[in-house]
Amino acid sequence: MSIFWRELKINLKPFVFWGLGIFVLMVASMAKYQGLSAGGAAVSQMLTAFPKPIQAMFGMVGVNVMTLPGYYAVVMTYAFICSAIYGISLGSHAVGREIADQTSEFLLSKPISRFRILTFKLVPGAFYVCLLSVLSYVFSRFSFSLYHMKIGFLREVILFNIAMAVVGLVFYSISAFLLSVLKSTDKGYLYSNLIFVWSFIVGIAYDMLEKGEFIRIFSPLRYFTAKELVAGHLNGVYLAVSSAIILVCIVCTYVFFNKKDM
Repeated sequence: MSIFWRELKINLKPFVFWGLGIFVLMVASMAKYQGLSAGGAAVSQMLTAFPKPIQAMFGMVGVNVMTLPGYYAVVMTYAFICSAIYGISLGSHAVGREIADQTSEFLLSKPISRFRILTFKLVPGAFYVCLLSVLSYVFSRFSFSLYHMKIGFLREVILFNIAMAVVGLVFYSISAFLLSVLKSTDKGYLYSNLIFVWSFIVGIAYDMLEKGEFIRIFSPLRYFTAKELVAGHLNGVYLAVSSAIILVCIVCTYVFFNKKDM
């Protein structure tokens, strides 16, 4: 259990900074909404005049940014990105930190199985990924209250933050898997980040295409779209796909970690 508490302690400081980032994102974004909504029809016309690639890049496709739910959906697009990047960082460090720091020999010399070592390292990471989405929900509610906004879509806010946690866990598990299967930790970090960039680009392409459902499976950032979540719908198909990716990647992480030459 000392490994578990050590991982919690090591990851606490980065978590505090990520939490502060989410706090600033929510508070600053809701402050901007005050000015946006005051702009009225002129601002609405300007936003709708944006080319579709620009709208897709900023997560505005399929939602009315002039309404609070639609605007919140755009803000949560960035929260999803934060969760994905944070998940990659935690997953990479959970498996690759000891190798990069050249402390794996010390860790493996302890009278404890690799299975338990990996468990004690993976659980804290998953905990922090989920906790970040909880903070996102708390800060969302705080921001609404701070600017005296009436929340008529509390259920949708909850769904957005559940989706944020799932997206973070998908990238967390993929990153952990890559670090366990690749011999070079540098390549593991690189490929994890490349998968995120790929997902981001494919997500933009999906938003731009009228019939782009066939590429949605390749972008975890679009498994839960703003349009669906604003409508109060957490896509069951992609929730199952996400669960399958997480399960397969974690199982494979255990398998390859037990065989990995440290």
